Amino acid sequence: MALLAKAAYFASHPYYLGLLMQWHLFHKPSNKAPETETAKTCFKFLDHSSRSFALVINQLHPELRLPICIFYLVLRGLDTIEDDPSIPDDVKESLLRGFSAHLDEDWTFAGNRAEEKDREVLVHFDVVTGEFRKLKGVYQGIIRDITRLMGGGMADYVVGREICTVEEYDHYCWYVAGIVGQGLTQLFIETGFAAETLRNEELYRSMGLMLQKNNIIRDVHEDYLEGRHFWPQQIWGKYVDNFDDLFLMENREQAVMCSSEMILNALRHVPHCMVYLSKIQEKSVFMFCAVAQCMALATLEACFRNGSVFEESVRISRGQVMEVLVSCAEGRVWGICGMYVGRIKGRNGVGDANFGAIRDVCCEIEDVLDSLEEGDGDEDGDGLDSLCCAMGHTLETCPSEVIEEVVKLLDWKDIQTLRLTGKEISTKASQGRLHRTCLSKYVDLTNDALRAFTTALSSLGKVPRVKHLYLVGLVPKKNEPLRQPVGESHLLVEAFNEIAKRSTNGRLESLTLRMAVACSDGTRLLPVEVNDTPDRVKVLIAPRGITIPKNVWSCAAETWKLMLRALAASELRVENINAFNEADMHRCSIPCDHIGTKYGPGLAESVKPLKSLSLSICDRVFHVAEDSRGRAVTFEVDSSDSEDTTTDYHAQAAEEENFVGIAKLIELCPRLEHLNLHYFHMYNKKLNVLTEFRSERILQHVVELDKLPRLTGCTLRGLSARGDDLLDLITRTRPERLSLQTIQLCQGRFAPIIEYCGSDEADMKALLLDTLYEPREGHGGNEMVHFDVDVDRYPAITDVLEAHLASISGGSERLQRDQDTIKLPIPFFVSCPWFIGSPFTVAYRTRQRLEYG
Repeated sequence: MALLAKAAYFASHPYYLGLLMQWHLFHKPSNKAPETETAKTCFKFLDHSSRSFALVINQLHPELRLPICIFYLVLRGLDTIEDDPSIPDDVKESLLRGFSAHLDEDWTFAGNRAEEKDREVLVHFDVVTGEFRKLKGVYQGIIRDITRLMGGGMADYVVGREICTVEEYDHYCWYVAGIVGQGLTQLFIETGFAAETLRNEELYRSMGLMLQKNNIIRDVHEDYLEGRHFWPQQIWGKYVDNFDDLFLMENREQAVMCSSEMILNALRHVPHCMVYLSKIQEKSVFMFCAVAQCMALATLEACFRNGSVFEESVRISRGQVMEVLVSCAEGRVWGICGMYVGRIKGRNGVGDANFGAIRDVCCEIEDVLDSLEEGDGDEDGDGLDSLCCAMGHTLETCPSEVIEEVVKLLDWKDIQTLRLTGKEISTKASQGRLHRTCLSKYVDLTNDALRAFTTALSSLGKVPRVKHLYLVGLVPKKNEPLRQPVGESHLLVEAFNEIAKRSTNGRLESLTLRMAVACSDGTRLLPVEVNDTPDRVKVLIAPRGITIPKNVWSCAAETWKLMLRALAASELRVENINAFNEADMHRCSIPCDHIGTKYGPGLAESVKPLKSLSLSICDRVFHVAEDSRGRAVTFEVDSSDSEDTTTDYHAQAAEEENFVGIAKLIELCPRLEHLNLHYFHMYNKKLNVLTEFRSERILQHVVELDKLPRLTGCTLRGLSARGDDLLDLITRTRPERLSLQTIQLCQGRFAPIIEYCGSDEADMKALLLDTLYEPREGHGGNEMVHFDVDVDRYPAITDVLEAHLASISGGSERLQRDQDTIKLPIPFFVSCPWFIGSPFTVAYRTRQRLEYG
């Protein structure tokens, strides 16, 4: 019965689970080197210091297991001294430079502060040095030399110094981590597990630098928060004046190009790394090195052209982890590396300053991989294929690290199933990473997904609270009903209450609404990604005549209302709400007449602690029909329609319900600090001409509120407004950071707004003005605000010709100021937008239509 239960269990799990178990079980060592009691103590230190590293070391050939364990612990002791801020700099420098001499004596050190994680390694360092002196003499010499070199390198950086040049960057990466690669290479060669050609310094140096540079690129935001940085000024100085400027949103494009050059710098090491791997002759050593390099390359691909690097530490997905592990196990290292390099090459943009260099280095890597793949033959292939052996271990015997990796890939329902297979499995599946997976959670807004989420939360025992919840509305296929009918709100209420019960203060840090399109092949896409192929939902439409399809806006409206109803009926309190206003949620907005807040007093309590509100809204949809291509048409009037019918639509367009939602929502949020509103204009000639939908009344209702919150940040994109209303909003909320993008004034001028933003009264810290239009007096149409004009040459622009000449001499539709420059004079003039080249280029118009309709 037990075998049948296990078979059923494996059969019911996702495909990735099988791959994960296959990788771990195939490579678990079947024989271990004999260990003395002191050696066992060393492995206990290793396990306490780094479970993941202990797991990797335990895979190695018995000849290398103990030497590399001791090597790791020696360097861990060295690093523990270097990381401890409680040790005076002069004492620390002396300890680091003389550390290697202590390997030949029974030396211990108890001078670390109590909270240092690996303090015990140094307190009992005589145990480590005792095992060190039992190693073969050649192994001792390698470890001693590397320890001496690393200690000296660390001592050079005891008193922090800024890394200015790329040469200094390479030097730092080498001495703080990369030099380990030299020692490992010498061990591999001495044991006969690698070719003598690996003594080439360029090869093993590239292996170490590639791994360390990957960590520095990935963790730039984390390091920045801790008050340090390792990116060389020689690189970042090309893009910003101060390193801190890389983390400002208004500098995001420059920051992304800077990260591209950092990644380019790391990619230059990849060809040598691939050659290094090809010279390894033992399977466990090959896996030891290949997995690390493939993971690093996958991480660089995830970071490439990704602005999130400056907001968080970017990690590769669980699926990618599995892909790397299994590919390495099956001998497809060159193929998986080629795939990630190809992705980097595919995303390389011609607008990037490093486009040519990145393209060239990717081509060079691909050439190296092609030559290695062609030269592998049967010899290497047979060796790697023999890594796969019969599965002779049961699930219960897997270490906790393996089970935790399994948990990372499972849905809530699968985690419950896993915990039911046995007591020991249940214990292992409830540790470590399970807790961390609860912090952020994506949940589909379907009956089954909500039930599974709530049930799993309630059955998983004492887990950390969910901090970030993403609710995903599923866009149905054409002619199918919505998957979130009103009757399902009680399921979301139960989920919200379960989250509140596990929170220390009953609050959720952030609640984000997203949307995905379910395709007939089982995949999911963003609404903007879907094309018009027969097997996919038809969402994209022609560049002209842009609207939002019926299934998208109706799903957005129902998702929003479902969330509000559930919040109003639950005990949960929310600090940040984002509804379809993330960068990848193009053409997914809530019709403005559906923003209503009539859900009882419970909603006011739920959003009372709200600090940030970010919404994407669009015009009201009047008449829903579909054309021959399956697209939503917002308004239809046949030629036979009477004047009364047209007047009826005029009345609907003028209803207060269309415009009061945002104001009422802001009124419920007295603690609001950040406001981000995006508006998408539904393009339909008849709608615009016959009804004159006055979206500027949305902001008008906001400023009519008796009290507005003091804002830290305010971002308005795509809105229409009256000049007086916009100025009133800015002066009353007094945001420290203001961003106005693609704003259309239907009345008034931008001049008083610009004047106020640069005044002492406003006291702003950052200002972004981009693509501002105001009505053209006496001629109809719109004019654009042009900034950064050469005022000395054109002090007073009085005619069209002078405006044209001014725009050529440096005018721009974009103005960006920081705290140091915001109070400087802001030269600008207003003229027809076609004098500036960019707004009427194809790329610009396509981007604007995608973003704003």
